[in-house]
Amino acid sequence: MPAVEKVQNFLNLLKYKLKPARRSESVFIKFSDFFISEKIFNLYGLHNLPSSLSNDGSKKRKLLFQASIFSVAIFTVLSLISLKIGLTNDGSLLMLYENGIEFCVAAMIYIKTFLIAYYYCEKLKEVIEVLDLYYPNDGWNQQVFQVSGHLKTLKIHEILAILSYAIACSAFCFMPYFVQLYGLLTSQKFELDSILHFYLPIIDQNQLVVYAILNLIVLYAMYSGTVFTLMTDLLYVELVALASMELSNLGQLMSEIDPDDGMENAQKELERLTKVHEELIEVTRKLNEIFSIIMFIDLFGIIALMCLSAFMTFVSNCFSGYWNLVDIGILRLSNLSHTK
Repeated sequence: MPAVEKVQNFLNLLKYKLKPARRSESVFIKFSDFFISEKIFNLYGLHNLPSSLSNDGSKKRKLLFQASIFSVAIFTVLSLISLKIGLTNDGSLLMLYENGIEFCVAAMIYIKTFLIAYYYCEKLKEVIEVLDLYYPNDGWNQQVFQVSGHLKTLKIHEILAILSYAIACSAFCFMPYFVQLYGLLTSQKFELDSILHFYLPIIDQNQLVVYAILNLIVLYAMYSGTVFTLMTDLLYVELVALASMELSNLGQLMSEIDPDDGMENAQKELERLTKVHEELIEVTRKLNEIFSIIMFIDLFGIIALMCLSAFMTFVSNCFSGYWNLVDIGILRLSNLSHTK
């Protein structure tokens, strides 16, 4: 049967994709096995995630919603620690700008985190519904759940979240230049030292460029990581959907074969179909496990990236005092050389 050969080729393709080909992939599989352990899932309330998600999606959505709030709270606290109160002596506009841009970035991260949490909840719920149709003893005459249209909408939401976060980070890095430009256009004078006091309280343009590049590196890591996550998730969703449809085709072929007609070929074909069917079910379950692991790792990856961004801001503020001391030392040495 050509259809059986097609299913067999599809099964071999899935086995090849799931088989670790390099040492790094093997390490990732071992790393993912750690996250799939019962203790880790119980620790974060994610035990038995696939089956419970299909029965109680609101509970898991609430859990991920709380995780997003917690991650934003961590970022906000670390950012507030890095803030300097009373940066300038001449006006609260700059202070308002600095606090405002900090909370603007936190708000963008919150929106992005919430969208990803909602994205994973809805997508996992749909994937589990698809897989539940093709578990043993559940029958094979049900329609395959179509997720492509919904995924396109979620993809647009994800892109909008990335763009909004990129705008916020760009403003965070380059707003001092915009303030200077505004001062030139409106004939208002802004001292560069006071404008950059929160970023780097020095006048050295080279160090400002280095700091902006570091922020752009973090932004690029967040952006590329999100895009990679999105494409990987879409790939696994397509694989699961294809596996489910092929399972449906197998079930239809199995129902058309009558093992009681006494034909030896029919009995062999039914045994062959049954074997391929069981293997495909195991591969589909493995895809579902990997998909759950990706969701779990990505949520904590978001928290790690946010903490990294806040930590870099904190470190840059700490080192700014060091650079001031260096500038003062160089100035004093130059004064001593002139007096001599």
